[in-house]
Amino acid sequence: MSARKISILGSTGSIGVQTLDVARKMGISVVALSANQNIDKMEAQVLEFRPRFCAMQDEQAALELSKRLKAQQVACDVLCGEEGV
Repeated sequence: MSARKISILGSTGSIGVQTLDVARKMGISVVALSANQNIDKMEAQVLEFRPRFCAMQDEQAALELSKRLKAQQVACDVLCGEEGV
């Protein structure tokens, strides 16, 4: 069976969190996450799931998240705005 990979839009909301719980339990790889502006929750999700990309709708949130991940030497491309999502 080939590896299963998913992207989750709205990962910090209730449905996104539940979807990540399922991914965790089923061993599904998460390649991208997006959220509006919940930096703390997104940071925790990136640290756990190690996606290749994450996007924050809010530009200031994206900048702060990028700084935090860089300080922790986490390789995740942080995108922002509607185009990033």
